[in-house]
Amino acid sequence: MKQKHYHGNKNRQNMTGRMEAKNYTKYQRQLDIALQMGLDAAMIAANEVLGLGAGRAEKFRTAYIETINEIGQMLSADGKDDADLTYSTAKVDERLRKIVGAEKFIDWDGRYGK
Repeated sequence: MKQKHYHGNKNRQNMTGRMEAKNYTKYQRQLDIALQMGLDAAMIAANEVLGLGAGRAEKFRTAYIETINEIGQMLSADGKDDADLTYSTAKVDERLRKIVGAEKFIDWDGRYGK
């Protein structure tokens, strides 16, 4: 009589894959929430400080989303060749330094901790 073989490794791989997919979905949801909270806070602050009306608020919202996507794409592309993200973080820092001025500027590592 032929013995049945236990395929535990295959079952474990399937379970691990499902767990990874579930964790990724949870991570993606948390990221989406954090990004939406950032947008909400930016819209509220921009309105309170700058007095944005509906038209300017919509332009700000669109620019915020485009900038988030631009930075994300730049970091992703840079990360393929450079684990330290030297180019992309320098470009973000350059833009921010122009906005806030040299005296108030905090570099990438200071803002994100390294």
